[in-house]
Amino acid sequence: MKIKWLAAVLDVAVFLSFAVFGQRTHGVESTIGTLAVIVLPFLIGWFGAAIAVRLYERPLSFGRCASTYLMGMTAGFLIRVFAFGRGVPVTFVIVVGLFVAAFVFGWRLIAIVVRHFQMRRPTVT
Repeated sequence: MKIKWLAAVLDVAVFLSFAVFGQRTHGVESTIGTLAVIVLPFLIGWFGAAIAVRLYERPLSFGRCASTYLMGMTAGFLIRVFAFGRGVPVTFVIVVGLFVAAFVFGWRLIAIVVRHFQMRRPTVT
């Protein structure tokens, strides 16, 4: 049960990190409002897709994560355009896509490796 909530929190952290990093890189002041405009479309898309594919029932599943990524990011870009009236330049699509992919798959890969080595460790009695 704990891993499900931790997984969701880590996924949110990925999107927030991207927004903060992007704002700092472009010299934009980070406020709750500016962060919300950047992050909300993607969080709505991500968690909508995550619910659809039941990502958090098996949060370390690369297949479910890939499905969530493809559907969630697509939905996020569409929400950004149609609900928030923001543009999606090609460079933005590439950068956010690579950043999110690297970190949502990256933390899962690290968790899988750690779990693997924990299971292989002999127990001392």
